[in-house]
Amino acid sequence: MLINGGSASASEILAGIIKEAAGGKLVGETSFGKGTVQVTYEKEMGDGSNIKMTIMKWLTPNGNWIHKKGIVPDLVVKQPAIYGITSLTKKETLKTDMVSEEVKKLQIMLGALGYTPDRVDGYYSVKTASQVKALQKAHKLPQTGEADVKTLNILETEALTQIRDPKNDAQLTAAVTATEKALNK
Repeated sequence: MLINGGSASASEILAGIIKEAAGGKLVGETSFGKGTVQVTYEKEMGDGSNIKMTIMKWLTPNGNWIHKKGIVPDLVVKQPAIYGITSLTKKETLKTDMVSEEVKKLQIMLGALGYTPDRVDGYYSVKTASQVKALQKAHKLPQTGEADVKTLNILETEALTQIRDPKNDAQLTAAVTATEKALNK
């Protein structure tokens, strides 16, 4: 079973059941660690606010409380950085000497597509601009080195294609390999 930091609450308990009660193997990253069950009370307040009350703990079959610890997989496999970024906002054209999270996402996407920005820290360097020009040239766009909406749309579309391709999913690949290895013993 694949798990990651987004696996929370009931999905973590299912992972715990598979690991502790069924002897299954978990692949991926440590789960989120949401170890409580909460209910929300809204109507009684009358002013639009609400109260959340914790009413239970999530425990694995062996009685382990997962809160703030999560479940550690048997085989730890991190996904490539592109799997952890959100969509580009495309609110402004990205250009040399800018520093932002949007630039960092652009750099990560470029790297995942085989371009070679010299950094992935969110600073739009001359080298980042050259790699944007290479992307623009490959798609017959004006080669400005600035990432405008048209360039960002193409970049994001290609990045999504990479993410959706199962051969790029490091966790899935590791799980399939481990399963095949176990079956061939």
